[in-house]
Amino acid sequence: MNILERLEKGPVIGDGGFVFSLEKRGYVKAGPWTPEATVEHPEAVRQLHREFLRAGSDVMQTFTFYASEDKLQNRGNEAAKDYGVRDINEAACKLAREVANEGNGL
Repeated sequence: MNILERLEKGPVIGDGGFVFSLEKRGYVKAGPWTPEATVEHPEAVRQLHREFLRAGSDVMQTFTFYASEDKLQNRGNEAAKDYGVRDINEAACKLAREVANEGNGL
């Protein structure tokens, strides 16, 4: 089922916020740039996606907020030394798709 078919059935529920949930669990510190958690802590991000799915989310959104080359370079983030934006975005997409496929998520 695609998003348009799902929308015809009624309301579509998105997932929740990642940063503060992951911060409470000690994986990231909320700040200007945090999507490196998709590479550094994939199991934590995967688990959070699963929790959103169990809570009724129809759409798994990727944890890619601020995951762009300019943001990575301009923030002087230490993650830039270890991996790039492509690594982070690919990991985020893979995790979201993996969990969506475990249920009826998009």
